[in-house]
Amino acid sequence: MDESHFEAWSRYDDNNQLLKLSLTQTDKGTVDVVAACERAVNIVDDGWAMKDLYAVPIFEPDTGRPTNRYVRYHPQDQTIKYYDSSKNLPTTVDATDITDTNLAHRLKWWLPEYNDNIETLDESKLPPETIAPIDTIPEPDIGKWFGDIRSVVDAERDATLTARKEAYNSQPASQPSRDSRLTGPLQPTDHEINNQNAFSAILITEDPDEPERDLDLRDDAGIFEDNHYYVVCEDATDLDPIHVVATDVNTRRLRLEAVNNDVHRHSEVGQYLTDTTNQLWLYQILNPTPFDRRDAAIRSVKASHEKRDLLTGNTDIEFTPNKYAAPNPAVDLNDSQERALIWALAANDCVCIHGPPGTGKTRTLTAYIKAAVDAGQQVLVCAHSNPAVDNLLVGDSTLTNPEEGTLHAIAERDDTDLTIARVGRNSTSEVAQGYYGATPPSGADVVAATTNGAAEFDQDTFDVAVVDEATQASRAGTLIAYDAAEKLVLAGDHKQLPPFSASDDLLGDEQRPSLYEALLNRYGNDIAVMLTKQYRMHKSIAAFPNEQFYDGMLETATRNESWTLDGLEPLLGINLVGDEQTRSGGHSKLNPQEGEAAAQQVSILLQQGVPGSDIGVIAAYSAQVEHIKQELATVEADGVDDVSVDTVDAFQGSEREAIIVSLVRSNAENRSGFLTVPEEGPRRLNVALTRARKRLVVVGDWETLGTPADGKQSDESCADLYTALADAIDEHGRIISQPDR
Repeated sequence: MDESHFEAWSRYDDNNQLLKLSLTQTDKGTVDVVAACERAVNIVDDGWAMKDLYAVPIFEPDTGRPTNRYVRYHPQDQTIKYYDSSKNLPTTVDATDITDTNLAHRLKWWLPEYNDNIETLDESKLPPETIAPIDTIPEPDIGKWFGDIRSVVDAERDATLTARKEAYNSQPASQPSRDSRLTGPLQPTDHEINNQNAFSAILITEDPDEPERDLDLRDDAGIFEDNHYYVVCEDATDLDPIHVVATDVNTRRLRLEAVNNDVHRHSEVGQYLTDTTNQLWLYQILNPTPFDRRDAAIRSVKASHEKRDLLTGNTDIEFTPNKYAAPNPAVDLNDSQERALIWALAANDCVCIHGPPGTGKTRTLTAYIKAAVDAGQQVLVCAHSNPAVDNLLVGDSTLTNPEEGTLHAIAERDDTDLTIARVGRNSTSEVAQGYYGATPPSGADVVAATTNGAAEFDQDTFDVAVVDEATQASRAGTLIAYDAAEKLVLAGDHKQLPPFSASDDLLGDEQRPSLYEALLNRYGNDIAVMLTKQYRMHKSIAAFPNEQFYDGMLETATRNESWTLDGLEPLLGINLVGDEQTRSGGHSKLNPQEGEAAAQQVSILLQQGVPGSDIGVIAAYSAQVEHIKQELATVEADGVDDVSVDTVDAFQGSEREAIIVSLVRSNAENRSGFLTVPEEGPRRLNVALTRARKRLVVVGDWETLGTPADGKQSDESCADLYTALADAIDEHGRIISQPDR
């Protein structure tokens, strides 16, 4: 046993507690309990030796791993005090009377004849004790740093409002999708419009059979205070929609205040809005709550000395590595997953788990969450979206069949006591809602919510917040989770796409990175522990992403290294010079020849018996998505309607048996747009190439993609990445050329 492990051990540590157990006899032989306790007293200096009474740390009975439990030993009369769980009372026993008990065998590891056999962890799996920042924000600049995050929130708010207005205005008034979003009808009251351009209305029913039915603006119409709406005047089509904010919402009556509109009582609009014979409808254009919650979290985290210093690099990241604390995970883990679990358990402040595609990131988090609960911690489980939260919680479980390796499967075990609460009303998972939707969060071991939904909890309500898909969550969104917990465990892949931005002008901006990536920039890659075995794809498909994006550190698992679809090679490149076009009335690109080639590849897969739901087509541009859908409409094969066709962004986080990628760009000037932007291009390509399990087909013009655009230097482009891709496909798969198609 390494006695240095107990140099800093203290009874006063909040994590250390008096042992609670039911004392029973064993058939494992006898232990000299007095000798074990005496040796512990000579090794452990806990600063609590009052009245000749000492705290003696306890080990796990079979492995000899130190725990956070102790007993009190009194050398003078050789007695031991512990908490008897069978009596529910603190109990004192004579040390010489318990030599053949379960308690004795938890003390025996103090004796030399036993402690030489204690299992210890490989030092390479342990984190360092501290990681110093490589970039620190000076105190005078901290306010600006948080202000920059808030400015992104404000820009997102404005962009969302603008997009919703444009969505309304771009639809014909008779379009069903527009009508389905209208809420009402509302009847104006006879109150005059006041000086704040405000007026009131009341919700009415169109059901003549229920004229007296109780109505509620919140429950029946989904109208809430502070939400922004367009007021639509159904029988006055010459009146433009009026931008209003709901400022007072009661059971049936609400007050609406016009924004940037002159609706005084004598105006045509004002008279219409107070005419009780009219009917009004509301079209929601902004729910400000998510943005308000992010603003509140920014302020709260900034006010916390410890959290602020961590985020700005004004403190070290600290771990408490323990080579005796070999984990006993609730699910099977490989070596790199176990290493990540050890790091997460040892982290005092935060840790990042880097999970490339198919490396079992969610499984690793499941093991950590269960281990944290076993250590007496309450865990907040978050992700940026409801589907991502439910995936971490229940995976692909059905109501009758839990998916192995999920928290749901662990909670359903007969020998497990794990309470889970799923917070929020927008979960689409029957399993998550059915099993955990009614569980109150107070007292639950695990509380699952979106990052936005975590705003309902006070600061440091939880011991730890686990954020899955953290590299897809905005900094402000993740701050909501961090505000609610003392410790932060972030899992994601910063080599894939960053968080979505509703504001086009923020695309690629330095303010866009996730909090995960911001911490890596602040402390370096040393705070991230990487999962290194991938279980998703054939080794040929994984070869290029592994070398280009993951420094060759990924190992392909035996089970999937030779996965194929019958009669089809796993990796195919099609070099095609196409007729690149710009969509009419827009900027998006399409390539008819590539669209035809993609549809042909889908047809081949369907003819081979691959279900349409197992096929995905990824296009670099939205115009190409629509064009490929049109091409597929001409394919006569069963299952073609089940084929998914979408952009790279939409495919992030998903996988298919087979993927066809259309890169679209093909022109004499070698213009490739965002595909070869140095920051964005590699991430986008990485996502596209790592969705396939058994077959990947990449269609592109390698000359255009592999050559910097006219007037650009090589360091202004990642064109060489596409040249390397073509070489890799040629080495690990096959390339066919169709130059004049």
